Amino acid sequence: GVCNYGVGPLRELRDAGLRLPAVNQLELSPFNTHAMTRHFCETEGIALSCGAWSKLSGVNGPTDGWNAVCKLAAAATTRRRTKGVVG
Repeated sequence: GVCNYGVGPLRELRDAGLRLPAVNQLELSPFNTHAMTRHFCETEGIALSCGAWSKLSGVNGPTDGWNAVCKLAAAATTRRRTKGVVG
């Protein structure tokens, strides 16, 4: 297996006639889904393993995008709590 190989390095392996890895471990988060790499791996039969993400963004901490994620989570929680309540 390999870790954090993108489409470029994976294509290089394939184009050189080398055996592709069985597994590619990626760091996935709501802000970094690696869509192209996931698609390539699915097409080529490479299993994906998700590495845990720590800071959830970059070097300086959370990004503004986390505000949107928090609002969605809060709304979902509120809907679950009030579901079935007649008002």
